[in-house]
Amino acid sequence: MATISGVRMGALLGLIAALGLLLVIWFRVRSARRVGQRPRQVRDSRLDLGQLASGELSGPQAVDRIEDPRLAAAGIIVAIATMDGPISQAEIARLARGAEETFDVNQREALELVSLGRWLAREFGSNTDAVRQLSRIVLRTAGLEAGPDLVRLAEEVALAGDAELAPEQRAVLAKLRHAFGIEPAGRL
Repeated sequence: MATISGVRMGALLGLIAALGLLLVIWFRVRSARRVGQRPRQVRDSRLDLGQLASGELSGPQAVDRIEDPRLAAAGIIVAIATMDGPISQAEIARLARGAEETFDVNQREALELVSLGRWLAREFGSNTDAVRQLSRIVLRTAGLEAGPDLVRLAEEVALAGDAELAPEQRAVLAKLRHAFGIEPAGRL
């Protein structure tokens, strides 16, 4: 019976990921129609998710506009989780569960954060660049207090499915601990 519910959860997460991909494609097609038009003036300094999803903002432009530390954290966690290969269903499930618990959001919002985090992590030249630039956002918007939860959740997601941390993941997590003033486990 536990396997059936695990299969159902995997199918649900796969369906949600596919719907998120379709939404991103739809926004990109929509923005392609606007290619010759004058760019819109940005109304405020908060991230306009419509612009982000449509491709009007990408890479460094998108990072400069992110004001939600949860979105930046989701991008960091996805970037770390994908350093050893594509993100697995176990990692997606752990990230969604962790987002619900850590960010105090409902399941739908947690899955949206996972989808946006996956998209955001792909906007950078490398996973290491994504972690470096997105961690600046978390520091700026949430402060050093966000560090322990961010590092804990990143490790839990990367280790989901009984995986071991790859050397690149260990190195990035050490840099993340340093950036947030956290001593690595085992040090006094």
